[in-house]
Amino acid sequence: MANDSVSVSGPVSIHSDSKERVALELLEKVDCYSPVRPESKDARYWLTLYAQCLSVVRGGTVSRALDKE
Repeated sequence: MANDSVSVSGPVSIHSDSKERVALELLEKVDCYSPVRPESKDARYWLTLYAQCLSVVRGGTVSRALDKE
């Protein structure tokens, strides 16, 4: 029978440098300076912003990412 107990003997940290993770972190930074009111930030806002950030992280230019709106 398998041992079902788990123990952790120190801090746990998860490191990820995937482009998707970097785009998410960029989204969080950009959103801090957004003039859009919090109550107006719907799914379209978040998905568009994420798509723009992902485009930039994948090597696109900011102006090209903004043209895709």
